[in-house]
This record gives sequence, structure tokens and C-alpha cells, in this order.
Amino acid sequence: MSIDTERGRGASFAADLRYALGVLRARALLIALCVLCAGTFGFMYARSSPKIYAAKTVIQIEQEEPILGNIEGAKPDLKEPQVLKTYEQNITTPEVLLRVVKTPGLMEDPAFLPEVKPVRSVEKLQAALAGHVTATIRRETRLIDVTVEDQSPAMAQRIAELLVGEFALWNSQMRREAAEAANRFLHERAHELSERLAKSERAIQAYKELHGEVSFRDKQGTGVENLNQLSLRIAEARTERLKLQSDAAQIVRKSRFTADELLTFPSIASAPAIVDLRKRIGDREALIAPLKQRYKDGHPTLIAAQAELEELRAALVSAAFNTARLLNSRLEEIKLTEEKLKEALREQQRQTLGEDAIAIDYSALNREAEANRVLYEAVLKRMKEIEVTKDIAQNVVRVVARPLLPGLPVKPKKTLILALSIFAGLGLGGALALALHFADASIRTSHDAGERLGLRVLSEIPRIRPPRGSARNSSAPKSDFAAVEAFRVLRTSLSLADDHANRKSILFTSAEPAEGKTFCAINCAISFAQAGLKTLLIDAGYRAPRAGAVLFDGAEMRGVEEAKPANGSANGNANGSSHSAIDASDSAIRNSHIPNLSILSAHLGDPNSVDFLGGDNFEKFMRGAAAQFDRIIVDGAPVNKVSDTLLFARHVQSVCLVILAGQTPAEKVLRAVERLTEAGAPLVGFVWNQAQPGAGNFRRHQRALPASTARELLS
Repeated sequence: MSIDTERGRGASFAADLRYALGVLRARALLIALCVLCAGTFGFMYARSSPKIYAAKTVIQIEQEEPILGNIEGAKPDLKEPQVLKTYEQNITTPEVLLRVVKTPGLMEDPAFLPEVKPVRSVEKLQAALAGHVTATIRRETRLIDVTVEDQSPAMAQRIAELLVGEFALWNSQMRREAAEAANRFLHERAHELSERLAKSERAIQAYKELHGEVSFRDKQGTGVENLNQLSLRIAEARTERLKLQSDAAQIVRKSRFTADELLTFPSIASAPAIVDLRKRIGDREALIAPLKQRYKDGHPTLIAAQAELEELRAALVSAAFNTARLLNSRLEEIKLTEEKLKEALREQQRQTLGEDAIAIDYSALNREAEANRVLYEAVLKRMKEIEVTKDIAQNVVRVVARPLLPGLPVKPKKTLILALSIFAGLGLGGALALALHFADASIRTSHDAGERLGLRVLSEIPRIRPPRGSARNSSAPKSDFAAVEAFRVLRTSLSLADDHANRKSILFTSAEPAEGKTFCAINCAISFAQAGLKTLLIDAGYRAPRAGAVLFDGAEMRGVEEAKPANGSANGNANGSSHSAIDASDSAIRNSHIPNLSILSAHLGDPNSVDFLGGDNFEKFMRGAAAQFDRIIVDGAPVNKVSDTLLFARHVQSVCLVILAGQTPAEKVLRAVERLTEAGAPLVGFVWNQAQPGAGNFRRHQRALPASTARELLS
């Protein structure tokens, strides 16, 4: 992309921005009204909103003590985010909130959740209470902030105390129920194994009684050794199967477990992947300890080591859940292995049957009894371990900071609400201003007017404020240099028109009333007079003549129809035609206080003015006036309202259409141009009146025009 293209785009963007700012500035009152309304609404909303108080309490999740006995994985790592996140979510679980709602006397208290009306059911109260409670974990800690919001500070404090208390009780109850379920299962298995052990011992005793005292200690050969090995393997498979069945039963009874709780099961903790990850975590922790002493926090080496440690811990949690999910698969594999070992044992028994059937049978009975004894003892040990674990892990939730009675409300945040409402009002006002601007059918810029009308802009007259008490259509104030310069431009544009030497008469008209045509006509006449040109200002708007009233402070003046020819005849010569010149001393024409400027005004409502303006007498009058004056400025009536101007528009040499900037609808301006064209009026261009100050070249003109030059121009 070329540099010129980039500059062009930048200039276009700056121009669009200035245009948008100009639109917003023009609609400043609307924007201010929107801001006022929005600010008032925000203020009333903040003032009428109920005050909300927040009671905050802090709880700590204690590190569990290791379970007594040789049980791997009994100490869960509470630094894992998943574990603490589970506790955080459980604080606002429906079970805990229902326990709070069902607190005796709380539902009957009218201050408790007063917004729940008219039927205060337990379900509605629980759902409403969930919106008042938030729990957040403090980063890199085992602390959880619990916040309760309510309109009553005392009720907020009370709910916070009840919530943490009920959560601690619920958590202990869940752990106790899980331990009791495992205990019941193990009791059932212990009873079953006890009966099997007694049965196997009775079988041995009966076998001894049947065969007498037989020495079973002799070497039984290779077959007997194989049988012993197979029996031991079967016993190990049975032991492993029972452990897996016990752990699987606990997992089935309690569907939700944390990774730390899963690692307390021997079948999961003894998995090779778990053992390997724990060893690697221990090695990594041992490596980080000297790094913390050597490096400061934030050192890349320390950060990398800690990141590897966190990844290993995350892998440990993932492996724990994966091992738990594969527990049933492992159980089926153990069962299949046990069946295969039994089949191998039976095959070996058939092979060694001939060696010593009696010894083999005895050994089998003895091995079965020993296996039952091992299994029974393992189950009893597991029962004791779970019982100890249940007693130790009951209270892992500890209250660090109890909720205090809040003194100041946390909502509504009046300053924030007011600021947001003001910004919303600004946005709404700006959007409305732009929408109204683009929905406006009027011609917005002089460039747009020139393109749509096919005419050139003669001058852009800036918006000025007349002095207090002066007429609206008066001359430009002497202190407004931009307006003076604009009428200079208008004078120059008219002087440079084609055939300017023959264009002495200039008609100012507009599409609609109150567009500033009289203002432009008067000031254009003044500008020509100050340039040393003898100028005549004709007020042809007989229905509402204003030029004379402006320049002569409302004094009564004779009308244009009373103007006398140069020879003193009022109605013409002997042939019935008007004379070609007028008498400069005619009392109908009065000299103003401005040198070189004279004025001829129409009589208000005089019907003879219509006949004079629409007939041939006006054309002859204009030829006569052109012989005595250098410039003739005619102030006509709006062409869309009355047809007066159209009657004599063809008798002037230049017609200027005055357009009120940004307000006159386009269709009305086009209609005025069409009517003037049909009437044969010589349109030379248009005047863009009352343009926005500070835009375009007006500000530059104002800075560039010295005060001395302005005094000379307006003196």
C-alpha cells in the first residue's frame, strides 16, 4: 500500500470524525437530556434499591492424617486443585442448602429470604438461598471464603454461621456413611470366610480321623511341589480378588470420590503406575527443596521444577481415576486368572494322583484351610483399617474466621451505577443524535446541495447570534469577522459571475420562509455599498416587508409602486409606457445611514404592489434603476409559499437561492429550483446560510481577519 493511499485514508477518517463530532455538537441538547434522564434514572434506581449486606467466613480444609497400618495412599494431597474445587462446590450443593433451610425456626422467620412469596416452600427457599451464597478458593492456599449476602446484616451473619456448620456436619456424615457401607460389606465377607475356614478345618480333621496319623512331611516329588505352587498362586489370586471386590463395592456404594479418597484403597494405591508416580513426585519434591533455598521465587529454574511437580501431581490424580475406572476390569482378570490356576491345579492333581493320593488330598485340604485363614485375616485387618480411617477423617473442615456482623452495605454501588447510567445516557444520546441526523431529509452540507441542485455555492454564511433586542433579519454584527468575510466572498462570487458587467440586479429568494433571505440581501447590499458601489436595496416582499423596518427602525416608507420616473410622470409617457429611468431624489427611495446604500420598500399588504411587480412597469423600472445604481439587490418572497417572486424573477439579471443549512428539506429546495427555472429566472447559485460555527473555513477566516480590517469594512 502506497504512502499516499494511507494518508488519504487517514485524512478521510479524520474528516468523518470531525463530521460526526459536528453532528453530536449540533445535538448537544438532546444528548444532555438523555444523560440527565439516564443519570436521574440511575440515581433513583440506586436510591430505591435495597441495601445488601455481606457476612464473610473463612474455612480451612485440613490435611488428613495417615491411616494407621501398612496402607499406601492414605494421605491425600490437598494441594491438588481438583480436590479443593470439590469442597468449594459442595458448600453450595443442594443437600447442604436444604439442611440450612430446614434449621428449626429459620423458615418461620420473616427476615429470612423475604423475596420468596407467597408460598414459602422448601424447594423455593433452597433455590433462592443459592443466589445469596458464594464460595471462592484462595489461590495457593487451603482456605475457602464463604460469603452470604442479605438485606438484613444479622440474617446474613446467621446464615453464614449455619452454612459452614451444616457443611462440616454433612461432610463428616458422608465420610461416615461411606466407611459404614464398606464395613458392612467386609462384615458379610468375614462371616462367609469364617464359615469356609471352619468347614475346611473340619474336613482336615475328618480326613485325619479317616486315615489315621499319617506322616505328610515326606517329600512328595515334583508333582507335589507344583501343586503347592499352584495352590499358593490360587490363594494370592483369591486375596487380590477379595481386595478388589471390597474396594469396588465401596466405589459402587458411594458414586462420588475425590482422588485423595481413591488413593486410600490398597488396590488403587498399589497399582504400578500410582507407585511410580508417587516415587517421581517424592524425588521431584526432594529436588525442589534445595532449589527454593538457592533461588528466589520467580526464578525460571524453580518455576520449571514446580511446573513439572504440578504436572506429576495432575498425572497422579488422573491415574487414580483411571485405575478406579479399570477396577472392574482388573477384578475380571483376577477371576479369570484364578479359574485358570484352578484348572491347572486340577490337571496337576490328575498327574500326581498315582504318587500319593492320600498325601495330595491332605495337602489340598490343608492348603484350602490355610488360604481361607489368610483371606479371613486380611478381611479382619481391612475392617480395622476402615474403622480407624472413619474415626480420624471425620473433621477435615475447620472454621478459621467466623462471620462478623456487617456494618456497611456492599450493594448497591451508587457511584458505579451512576457512572454507568451516565455513560449509557451518553451512548443513547449519541445514537439518537446520529439516528435523527441520518433520518433527516434536509440537505446537510453545501457540497451535497451543490451536487443535488447542479448549482455552485456562492458563499457559506456562518451561524451568528444577533445582539439582544435586535431583529432577526438584521445586518451582521461588526464583531463577527467570519460573517463579514462570508459576505465578502458572496460579493466576490457575484462580481465574478459570467457577464458580470451586465449583471447589476440580483434577486435573493428562498424555498420557505425564515431561511434568512432578507438577512442575506441586506448584508450583501451593505457589502457592495462598502466596496464603493452605489447600491439600491428593493424590498419586494409586499406581504411582509422587513428590510425598511430593519434599516430605518420601523419608520413608514413609500412603496415601490409609488416610485416616479425621471421626468416626474408617475404612470408613463404619452404612449402609455413607463419611463426608462427613475428620479434619484424620489421620496420613495431613501438613503440609509450606510454610505452608497439606498432602499425602496413595498407597502405592507398593498394590492397595487402585485400589479406593479408582475407587469411590464417593473421591468422598465429596473432598467431605469440600473442607469442610476451600480448594484440593485431585490429581496423577494419565498417561492414555494407565494408566486410573487416568480412574477418578476425573469426581469432581474441574477437570482441567488438562500438555503438554511441542514434544515431545509431537499424536496422543497428542489421544488423551488424547479419553479424558478420554469419562470425563466437566471439562477447563478445558492447561499448556504447559518452554517455551523467552527466548521469549514470560518474559524480560519476569523483568525485571519484583523480587527483593523473589520473596522474599515464596517465603518
